[in-house]
Amino acid sequence: MGLRFSEDGPDFPTELVDGLLDGKVLFLCGAGVSTPQLPGFGGLVTRVFQELGVGLEDGEREARDAFRYEEVLGSLARRLSNRSAMHETVRRLLVVADPQLEKHKTILRLSRNLDNRVAIVTTNFDTFFERALDEVEDAGVAAGESFAGQALPLPGADDFGGIIHLHGRLDDPVVKIAGTPLVLTSAEYGEAYMRSGWAARFLFDLVRCKTLVLVGYSAGDAPIRYFLNVLEADRERFSDLQPVYALDAFDEAGSGEGDRWAPIAVRPLGYRRGRKGEADRHAALWRDLGALADLVEQPKAWRRRKAKALLETPFEGRSELELSIVSWLFTNKRDLWDVVITAVQDPRWFDYIAAQKLW
Repeated sequence: MGLRFSEDGPDFPTELVDGLLDGKVLFLCGAGVSTPQLPGFGGLVTRVFQELGVGLEDGEREARDAFRYEEVLGSLARRLSNRSAMHETVRRLLVVADPQLEKHKTILRLSRNLDNRVAIVTTNFDTFFERALDEVEDAGVAAGESFAGQALPLPGADDFGGIIHLHGRLDDPVVKIAGTPLVLTSAEYGEAYMRSGWAARFLFDLVRCKTLVLVGYSAGDAPIRYFLNVLEADRERFSDLQPVYALDAFDEAGSGEGDRWAPIAVRPLGYRRGRKGEADRHAALWRDLGALADLVEQPKAWRRRKAKALLETPFEGRSELELSIVSWLFTNKRDLWDVVITAVQDPRWFDYIAAQKLW
């Protein structure tokens, strides 16, 4: 049984919610968290070619159409006499003077260790998480909580945590953070995930310690291809690997939700995407992640408040969603019976509780 906050939002498995309460869940964040303020990988590739005044060759166009953007940039780098021009262009294109940080603040509320220290991994280059952390906590704290490239904290260590940029980081004078090399091209991905393998080792160790939730990715994104295919092969040898979930949008019920994640054994948590033309087609996701953060931050108070609000209303007319929340609140738990006694006015609630074997 899972917990769902709205009809359009994800169904969060109970074991995932419990893991969040125990500080055992970590969010792995992709480009979708920072869009539309910043382009996704495909949009970034298009703008880099435009800025450099270079046209796509046939092989690059084929790789682009197959969403292998790191290969497109790898080919471009080999064609340029000054390869650093591509990285410099990327850095310039990703500067945002006054970013909107509400999504990043929501993730900050959820992705924390049991000691309440932030623990987030991102493949984004931007420093929006550091900006958000500086706004919600003491100014200046972000500089000491930001890690990038090969200078990564050790998963499983007592002091593990911070905002971890797996593919490098831009410099940001606002929060006093220096830039690092970026993982952009197929050669750089190969170095990080295969030849030296430092990124793959970090993520493998991480999944032995934490349940991962992917947000802002699609199944075909480069980090997913490079990492999760290797991880699935290792599941047969290492029984201690934790689950990996992916928050994923779909347009209509039964439209193949989850099929694109099946080959890499990631459990999708689907939510309904908004209609075309809406300002934020992922509003259901961020609204429900905010509701989940409310629960995680004050679990006892949230459960008692929610139980009282539902049980003091007439049973007739309750939606399936509301009834599922009641079932989640009481399944395998015994701490809300005083709320039942004082809140229930309609005796049909007792019939429902008994029929569902929630007593």
